[in-house]
Amino acid sequence: MGTLTKYLRATRTASIVPGTILTLSELRQEAGFAQSDAAAEWDARKNILDVALVVLADQPGQLDVFEIMYDAVPVTSPEVPVTLLAMALAEAWTLRAPGLITRIILSNTRSRASVTQAAASSILSSNNPCGLSRAEQRVCQLLVTGKKAKDIGETLRLSVPTVRTHLRNIYSKTQTGGQVDLIALVNDPQGLLE
Repeated sequence: MGTLTKYLRATRTASIVPGTILTLSELRQEAGFAQSDAAAEWDARKNILDVALVVLADQPGQLDVFEIMYDAVPVTSPEVPVTLLAMALAEAWTLRAPGLITRIILSNTRSRASVTQAAASSILSSNNPCGLSRAEQRVCQLLVTGKKAKDIGETLRLSVPTVRTHLRNIYSKTQTGGQVDLIALVNDPQGLLE
């Protein structure tokens, strides 16, 4: 019913960083939680051991979360830590492109394994080898979904000339000749070093 998300929205004055993981067991320890609709909903669900909320995006008036319910203690993997998955989900949510979550998880897992493999990771990951700024990454994320400069500007609240400046910088840093080359690079990050 979304009562945990509503509880978070009502009780958090500062924005919540995408990739943050909040659990029902942690929220139960907060002073006002016991009187909330969320407590009433989840206290009635005896078959659920815990719930994890992964924050995907926190924008004015909207909090996007991924809710995971546990009926048993979760088994975790040391090769793919939960925080890595949470960050990948949040990053992929901003991009909303098919197959991106898997690509980001694989990219970040490889970067943890070896520094040399980190150089071949996606330019849209947090360790992008081209050195794109965060603003350039946001523009790039929207560009590869097919958005035009005007739409990107409206989405990110930037002027069209600013978007075009970011695009010139992106093309320069990635050594691509335009949108088609950039999309090919994003979809085949291994081709970056070849």
